[in-house]
Amino acid sequence: LTIEEVKRVMNTPCRYEIVKKAFLFSCFTGLRYSDMKALNWSEIHSAADGKTEYIDHVQIKTKDRVTIPLSEEAKRWMPERIEGMDNIFHQLKITHTTVEVVLKEWMETAGIQKHITYHCSRHSFATMMLTLGADIYTTSKLLGHANVNTTSIYAKIVDQKKIETVGLVDNFFSR
Repeated sequence: LTIEEVKRVMNTPCRYEIVKKAFLFSCFTGLRYSDMKALNWSEIHSAADGKTEYIDHVQIKTKDRVTIPLSEEAKRWMPERIEGMDNIFHQLKITHTTVEVVLKEWMETAGIQKHITYHCSRHSFATMMLTLGADIYTTSKLLGHANVNTTSIYAKIVDQKKIETVGLVDNFFSR
């Protein structure tokens, strides 16, 4: 999703609010579905500055530890903490298939014609970070990629967007 499309879905109701929260949380953290489902409150820590909170999580897929500072936007999409419940997204009790069906409905309601799966939240995060000026190495580390080459696909998407943007002026002044 582009930044504008993320804004659009943020402002569009979803049949299951927890699906909306989980998807947008992943758009702002880059977490995979499996990692978001497994994420616990005990993995959220405060940095030494006392202001920044971050995720310290061992990824399900790679078994590698990832440290992700939480933006205010990411925190906005976290469910309320329930005393005695460590799992953050414990309310997401529907199947992954149902999540995909709900996402499809939600995207259609938002007027997005692309085929969007939950994993697109991760792609959206990477593309958004690079579009906003983050360097590829930092984005790679936030995604938990072992090799920056894995992240380079997102840079190509941003490069294409740059070409399209510059092309907006073509033939504009020669009318």
